[in-house]
Amino acid sequence: TTASEMPYSLRHYQHAIGLNEHGAVTGYHTDDSDYTIDLCLGAQFTGGCLDFKANASDIQSVQTEHVVGKLLLFTGNKLFHKVTPVTSGKRIQLVVFCKLL
Repeated sequence: TTASEMPYSLRHYQHAIGLNEHGAVTGYHTDDSDYTIDLCLGAQFTGGCLDFKANASDIQSVQTEHVVGKLLLFTGNKLFHKVTPVTSGKRIQLVVFCKLL
């Protein structure tokens, strides 16, 4: 997928990301939202951790395992993040992007 084919919110902050064969975002990026809510809805899977960095040039990152029922709320437009590859199973998420008025 090319940058011009991605939704504006993804192109806006990071041109070096893409979409994998399942339509999932790959690579570190920020969202076009003040806050992002990520809720793990179900299925059995391994991998698929959320990996966070304070800025794109950081070498060190913090990963959090996502399990069914876990909700993460973070500053989508400030915190660089990506999802690590799902190595088995199926990861089902509800992601909500919130903009302050």
